[in-house]
Amino acid sequence: MSTSEPDYFYLPLRDAKKSLNMRINLMAKVSKIGTVRKSRGSDYVLVLKLVDRYESSPGLSVNLFADKLDKLPQARSTGDIISLHHVETSINYQAADNDKKILMQLRGTSENKPEQALVEPMPTLFCNLKAEENLTVVCKVFHVSETSDGDLVLFVWDATDSPLVTLQIALDMDGQKQTCLHPEVSLLSRETLCAFPKVGSIIRLIVSKDFEEISQLKGSGYWVKFCNVVFELQSGLWRGALTPNSYIKKLSDEDNHVQCRQRIFNGRNSSKVDALPLSVFPWPSNVTETDLAYSSYSTLMESLAYPEIMHKFTSIVRVVTSYPWQAKDLRSPATGNYRVRLTIEDPTARIHAYIFGEDGEKFFDGYPSIGVLSEKMKKLLGIKGSPALRNPPWIWCCLMSYYLDEKDPWGSRRYRIFGTTLIG
Repeated sequence: MSTSEPDYFYLPLRDAKKSLNMRINLMAKVSKIGTVRKSRGSDYVLVLKLVDRYESSPGLSVNLFADKLDKLPQARSTGDIISLHHVETSINYQAADNDKKILMQLRGTSENKPEQALVEPMPTLFCNLKAEENLTVVCKVFHVSETSDGDLVLFVWDATDSPLVTLQIALDMDGQKQTCLHPEVSLLSRETLCAFPKVGSIIRLIVSKDFEEISQLKGSGYWVKFCNVVFELQSGLWRGALTPNSYIKKLSDEDNHVQCRQRIFNGRNSSKVDALPLSVFPWPSNVTETDLAYSSYSTLMESLAYPEIMHKFTSIVRVVTSYPWQAKDLRSPATGNYRVRLTIEDPTARIHAYIFGEDGEKFFDGYPSIGVLSEKMKKLLGIKGSPALRNPPWIWCCLMSYYLDEKDPWGSRRYRIFGTTLIG
């Protein structure tokens, strides 16, 4: 390279948009490649969309003309870096020292946060989550807790329900191990539960203590965009985790994505029909019959935050597990009474609910044979063939909260199923 070769001055894309009718130089990353076509004259034209560190969305579209195909830029894939001099490419282009410096900066951005410099994908709603994929989500942080290792657990929400999943939870695990299946009650204070919305799924998002921007995620009550988040299923519950390539952006209440999610919540919160689980439509199964009217419907989270200890309501739930679950073990060998603990869930929460005494007699419609009782339990648990993979139906049930200890009513609060019959 000759010493007389000039250093080109490259404008950021955001400044280029303001430089109308001027010849400028650009070095940027290709985010979209159009199809080569003939112009109205004899030239070929290629349209590229460019982005850089300061202009990731919507970017800048550039029309490139050449009289021969091989004179057009050879952009092969998004992420390629292109240098444009005087708004047209130079056939005899040689990189100058200044070019190399900017090129390394762009490449560094691509290696460390490959998605951030490109046009970001549309955020995914929780109702459309997919496992083991890099996703962008916009959500509100309602609570943050810290693990013993210094990692953060964010409880996030976007007003929609997480996708319905096929359960792969062993039914033969002992009762003590099943307590881990309803973390809302065991891990969170009543004050925290009362702050959660009554509709929409709360999902846990794990942030490693080594995440560069972890200090921005402490506290609660703010909206944030998480990019390159990976979600997985644990015991039938969705959980997300930030990766080394993840990055975040806090959002204002005026952001379009935030307002969209707020509108979803306002609509669902305005009527009982819209508050039903999104995956229940057109209507729950006919596996049960209940005594209470539909007008007493409540989500599980709404009941957990109910201001009084005692709360009677109807809800639409799925039975995650039953302890015990085999028909021969549902009744006490000493008294002959039913005593069963179900783990039930709706999109908002997962809790234990007990069936005992007369409530059990009503639930199981008396004392049918072991064979009939076994078929009822299979239907309730969604067992078709092997119990290893289950898809329990949505059912109506009547629930009532109560307490065990007068000195600690909230700490000893429990739920039982009553006024519900499991039909054959």
